[in-house]
Amino acid sequence: MELVCPKCGKVMDLPNPTAGMMVGCSGCGESFQLELPPAPARPNAAPTRGAPAMPPPPMPPVPPPVPIHAQSENLGDNAGMRMLLPVGRSGWAIACGYLGLLSFLLFPAPLAIITGIIAIVDLKKHPNKHGWGRTVFGLITGTLGLLFLLHIVASAIMNKPPF
Repeated sequence: MELVCPKCGKVMDLPNPTAGMMVGCSGCGESFQLELPPAPARPNAAPTRGAPAMPPPPMPPVPPPVPIHAQSENLGDNAGMRMLLPVGRSGWAIACGYLGLLSFLLFPAPLAIITGIIAIVDLKKHPNKHGWGRTVFGLITGTLGLLFLLHIVASAIMNKPPF
């Protein structure tokens, strides 16, 4: 590093300067304390006292809101559409729900249980599909209908009235 004596102006070459180091001039013999220029500020460093604060970087623009109908390509993801139409549901779950409704007629009860089991397999295989509620409803009502059907058949075999 080249160093200039503050007294006589002689230029000296200093190999390893450190701040606060005492240096003797080879021209006039005066000693002085070495003051190094401040290091350039790091970008993430906090500003020092008295230094003007740098303004924060500008915020990126906020994208405009996306309409609800454009947010999802799949109508089955919209709860309102699922209430109106059987979109995004397993076909087996729909069949199980309707057979569960008809299981009070007794003969569709075993079919409700069979389609309920198939619907469970289908829903586990395709987790993006909906229809668990219909499947559970079909299984419960199908089981109740099957139990009532078995009670009537057992009563007929024993020649007893069912009630």
